[in-house]
Amino acid sequence: MPDILDFGNNQGDQSKKVEPADYDALVTVASSIMSLCDAKGFKTLILQPFANFEGWPDGSSERSDAFARLRGCMRIMEAAGTDMLQCWSTHAPDWEDVWDICKKVDRPNFGLCLDTFQSAGGEWADPTIESGLVEDSRNAEQVEKDWKTLCAKLARAIPKDKILFLQISDAYRMQPPLANQADDKGMRPRARWSAAYRPLPYQGYLPCVDFARAVLQTGFRD
Repeated sequence: MPDILDFGNNQGDQSKKVEPADYDALVTVASSIMSLCDAKGFKTLILQPFANFEGWPDGSSERSDAFARLRGCMRIMEAAGTDMLQCWSTHAPDWEDVWDICKKVDRPNFGLCLDTFQSAGGEWADPTIESGLVEDSRNAEQVEKDWKTLCAKLARAIPKDKILFLQISDAYRMQPPLANQADDKGMRPRARWSAAYRPLPYQGYLPCVDFARAVLQTGFRD
């Protein structure tokens, strides 16, 4: 929610900083944003990112904090007028992993927030390689074939009502490639790529159309 924080810290009394865990203040800021949106005829589609939720041991302070953050996000969502929260995952990196979780949760309000960058950038592309493509035991032709197969599988496997959101963005082919190691802030190369090198579709090199077409073939947005 960096945009909500930035907005809150640039309004009114700037001597009092809005902190990430000050949910009373964040609710007030979100209400102000909703008023501005209402005046312009806009609506908040989704609140994001909600991260670092899963994997904490029962009884740990991190787990308690994760649930406190989630409850705070729910309050902010209500104030902002949205019912959708995008949750990032460390342990479920691709859509097949997330779909497996969705089937186990089996609730109507739990679904997939899909992203052309995360899928194509994880299954097809690699910012640390000169060619820009995944390089493992497969050749480029097989990588392309497997990508097409994966997109076709998505189109068949996911019911349209379980896709809640589709984000479409491209990525630049990195020249020179990014170093395959964490930077001084602990960010891995794909995280750095995601944060700083994601242009609009057709301005990069990812096969965004393949993935978007597969999503639409499910009946999403019919």
